[in-house]
Amino acid sequence: MRAAVYVAPNRVELRLLPVPQIGPGELLVRTWGTGLCGTDINKIRHGAAAPGAVLGHELVGWVAQVGEGVVGYRVGDRIAATHHVPCFTCHFCLHGSYSMCPTFMATGFDPGGFAEYVRLSAVHVRHATFRLPDDVSFTEGIFLEPLACSLRAVQRAGVQRGDLVWIVGAGPSGLLLVLSTGLQDARVVVSDLLDRRLALARELGVYLGANAQRDDLPAIVQRASGGLGADVVILTVAESRVLAEAIASVRPGGTVLLFGGTPGQPQTPLDLYGLWRHEINLVTSYSPDPRTVEQAFYLIAHRRVPIARIPTHEVGLDGLGRAIDMAVAAEVDKVIVRAGEP
Repeated sequence: MRAAVYVAPNRVELRLLPVPQIGPGELLVRTWGTGLCGTDINKIRHGAAAPGAVLGHELVGWVAQVGEGVVGYRVGDRIAATHHVPCFTCHFCLHGSYSMCPTFMATGFDPGGFAEYVRLSAVHVRHATFRLPDDVSFTEGIFLEPLACSLRAVQRAGVQRGDLVWIVGAGPSGLLLVLSTGLQDARVVVSDLLDRRLALARELGVYLGANAQRDDLPAIVQRASGGLGADVVILTVAESRVLAEAIASVRPGGTVLLFGGTPGQPQTPLDLYGLWRHEINLVTSYSPDPRTVEQAFYLIAHRRVPIARIPTHEVGLDGLGRAIDMAVAAEVDKVIVRAGEP
């Protein structure tokens, strides 16, 4: 089978690999496509993957083979799957920190989704695989894992009805955060550098869209909040300047949530006294958990969020490197890497 293989920083190659062999309780999936995530981009650009790795974790496709003992799936079923599964019994899981579970960190697809076929282990089949309804497209199904990430971020930030939430960045993650925050009936201010993204955010129901190059964002937040500051600020871009601006714009007792990070970033100085004196909550959200994955699937399957409104761009497996360049340059929004030609 064909697969896009990571070779070295900023270098992927199309190679032929053996089709994975499945065992009892497992599924073989013929890949339709896999979403390109910011995590994939960071690993490829910054050399944070092992040479020979096949990345890609936002997987949709057809069941090609069913292992012994599997119930509920048959050849030809359309599925979406998430790549990490916790053990549910360790110290981290029992404290609700599923994404810190050693099993969660160790599980993954075989190989990653940037390949024509993927083996889903028995634990993936039991806990992380979902049959797509006939009226839900593969493109919508690809958003299962990233939507679950956004839902968990909103929950960790403690967003409540009527809150003023400032989301920094209106790329695919920012738009999913808009949808997730909207489920809480919050007022959302979104900032970005691209007017086309802000226009779409407005169509999705944000309270206010602002261009970070032209507008005074802290002043906008202050006006929108009646001088109190935002209840929550969510950063899809982790930069020192943006973090400082977020902390200065959140109300006393409010929350700043870091939704993204880049390997090798320089350390960021913080006003620890200001954080303490104003009881600012600094929170991070790295990944989804089993609860938000279930919630995301329900929302997609029952058409409760307009996922289809988020623009997508398709490339073939041989176009992964080009897709990364386009995504970094913000020439496209969500990229889907098709196992066949798009």
